[in-house]
Amino acid sequence: MKKQIFWLLVSIALHFVSCEKPNDINKQSALIDSIVYYNQEIRTSNYPDSVKKILNDKVLRLNGFNKNDSIRIKNNDTIAYNYYKLDFFNEYKDVAKRNLIESIKTKDTSRIIKSTINYGHYFLRNNIKDSAYFYFDKAQQLYVLNNQIFESNDLSVQKASIQYYNGDYLGSETTILKSLSFLKKKNDVIKLNVAYSIVGLCKIELKDFDEAIYYLKLALELANNIDDDDISISIALNNLGLVYFKKEDYSKAIEYYAKAIKIKDFKKNNFQIYTYAKQNLILSRFYNGGQNNVEEEFNEIIENYNELNLSLALPKIQLSEYFFRQNQLKKSQESALEAYNISVNKNAFRDKLISLKQLTNVFPEKAKYYSNEYIKLSDSIAAVDKKIQNTFARIEYRVDELNNENEVLAQQNKQIIYYALIGILLFTLGFVYFWQKQKQKQLLFENNQQKSNEQIYQLMLDQQVKYEEGRTIEKQRIAKELHDGVMNKLAAIRFNLYALKRDRTDKTIVNCLTYVDEIQTVEKEIRTLSHDLSKEVFEKSNNFEAIIQAIYWNNDEDTTKISYHFDPKIKWETFSAEAKLNCYRIIQESIINCLKYAQAKNCSVSLTLEDTVLVIKISDDGIGLDTQKVKSGIGLKNIKERATFLKGKFKIFSTTNQGTTLFINIPINKITV
Repeated sequence: MKKQIFWLLVSIALHFVSCEKPNDINKQSALIDSIVYYNQEIRTSNYPDSVKKILNDKVLRLNGFNKNDSIRIKNNDTIAYNYYKLDFFNEYKDVAKRNLIESIKTKDTSRIIKSTINYGHYFLRNNIKDSAYFYFDKAQQLYVLNNQIFESNDLSVQKASIQYYNGDYLGSETTILKSLSFLKKKNDVIKLNVAYSIVGLCKIELKDFDEAIYYLKLALELANNIDDDDISISIALNNLGLVYFKKEDYSKAIEYYAKAIKIKDFKKNNFQIYTYAKQNLILSRFYNGGQNNVEEEFNEIIENYNELNLSLALPKIQLSEYFFRQNQLKKSQESALEAYNISVNKNAFRDKLISLKQLTNVFPEKAKYYSNEYIKLSDSIAAVDKKIQNTFARIEYRVDELNNENEVLAQQNKQIIYYALIGILLFTLGFVYFWQKQKQKQLLFENNQQKSNEQIYQLMLDQQVKYEEGRTIEKQRIAKELHDGVMNKLAAIRFNLYALKRDRTDKTIVNCLTYVDEIQTVEKEIRTLSHDLSKEVFEKSNNFEAIIQAIYWNNDEDTTKISYHFDPKIKWETFSAEAKLNCYRIIQESIINCLKYAQAKNCSVSLTLEDTVLVIKISDDGIGLDTQKVKSGIGLKNIKERATFLKGKFKIFSTTNQGTTLFINIPINKITV
C-alpha cells in the first residue's frame, strides 16, 4: 500500500512538472538535454509503466517546442518506440501518424519511410494485417525509389510473415525468395535465419517436406552462428520437429523436439513456442507407439494454453484423437464437441474445420452431416484464402499504381517547371528587349535635349553678340560726340578766349564771359558721357558673367539689391554650353524666387572654384521658409533636377526671419568640354 501511495505521489509530481509553461524553456540546448534525460529515465529506471508513460508524455510535449524539424521527427520516433514498448498503442499510433504527416511536409524521404514502417507496426500489433502489409509494402517501394535496395529487402521478411500467418503460403514464399539473394549479400544472419524459417514453414504447408527440411536446416545452421541466442536455436529445432511431425516421421520429430525442450531457459524465454514443442513431442511419442501419461501431459498443455489465453480447440481435438485410439469413444466425442464449440464461439474457422473432421470420425451416425459441413467450410476457407491472396496482390498492385502515379506527377511537375522556366526566359528576354528600346529612346531624347540646350545657349550667345555690337555702336557714337561736339566746342571756346591775350578791355571781357557759360554746357555734356562710360569701366570681360548679371539690373527704386561675385579662377570657356545653360537657369530661378517671396533687402550670388568643384551660393536676408513644405515645390524641384543632371549636390538652409541659403556643388570634370 505504501508503495502504491509513493508511486501515486511521483505520478502527481511528474504531472505537475509536465504542466510547465513553454516560456520556461529558453534555450534549445536545455530542451534537448531535458529530452535526453527523460528518455534515459524511461530506458533505465524501475518506474512502473504508468510513470514511464507520464515521462514519455512529458518528452512528447517538450519535443513539440523543438524548432528543428529533423531532430523533432527523429525524437518522435524514439517517443513512439517507448509507447510501443510500454503497450500504449493508441499513443504510439498518434505519434507515428504525426511523424508521417510532418515527414511528408518536410519531404524527408528517410523519415517518411521510417514513419510509414512505424505506422505499419501499429496495425500489425493490433492484428490488422492487411493495413500493416499495405504500409510495409509502401515503405518498401519508397526504399526502391530511393535506391536503398538492401533496406527494401529487409521489409520482405515482415511482409512474408504477414502473408504466412494469413494463409498465403505461396505468396509468402515468393516474397521471401525474391529478396533472398540480397539478404545473403548483406550477410544479416538474423534476418536470413528468419527468412529461411518462413520459407521452410511455407513449404510445410505446401506439403513440400524435403524442401522444407532443406531451408529449416539452413535456418538452424545460422541460428548456431548467432551469438548467445538459444531462442533462435530452439525455434529452429521446433520447426524441424514440425516438418517431420507433418511428414509423419515421428522418430525424427521426437529427436528435434527433445533437443528443443532440453535447451536452457526455453520455457522462460519463449513459453508459447515451448508449449507447442512440448505438445507435438507428446503427440509424436504417442503416434510412435508410446502411450504413457498422454492424458496427464495434455492436461499440462491445456493449462499452458489457458495461461497464454489461447484457443483450446486444437489440444481438445488432439486429445479426442488420443481417446479415440484408446477406444474411449465417449471421452473422444466429448473432447471433439468441446473443440467444436470453442471454435464456433471464437469464430476460429480453421479450428472448426479440424473439429468437423474429428466429429466425422467419432460420430459415425452423423458422419454424413459433419462431412457436408466440413466440405462447405473447407470451400469457404479456400475462398477466404484466395481472397486474402488477392488482397495482398491488390495491395502490391495499388502501391505500384500509387508509385506510378507519383512518377507521372513527378514527370508532369518536371514539365511544368520546364515550361515555367521557358516562360520566365522568354519574359526576361522580352523585358530586356523592351528595356533596351526604352533606354535607346531615353538616350535619343537626352541627345536631342542636349542639342536643344546647345541651340538655346547659342541663341543667347548670338543675342549677347548683338548686344555687344549695340554697345560698340554706342561707344562709337559717344566717341563721335566727344570728337565732334565737345572737342569742337572746346576748341572754339579756346580760340575765342585767346582774345583776352590781345585785348582785355571791358567789352572783350564781357564777350568772353559768355564763353565761360559755354564751358559749363560742355561740362554737362562731358558729365553725361562720363556717366555712360563709367559702366564700361566695370564691364566684365567674360560673356557668361555678363549674361548672369543681365538677369536683373538694380536701380535706385528697387527694394532688393542683387550683388554678384565671380571667382576669376573659373575658366568659363572650358564649360560646355549645356552646363552653362543649367547654371544660368539655377541662378535665374533662385533670384526670381528671392524677388517674389523672400522680402529680402539684399541677395548675393557667388560663383567660386574650390579645388575641382564649382560652388554656386545664393543667399538672402529675407523671411526664410519651411524647407519640409517647399521641397516639393516646382521651382526647388527644377533646381534639384538640374543640379543632379550636372552630377552635383543641392542643399538648402533656411531659418525664419534669418534668410535662406542655397548651395549647389558641381564637379568641374563633369561639366567641362
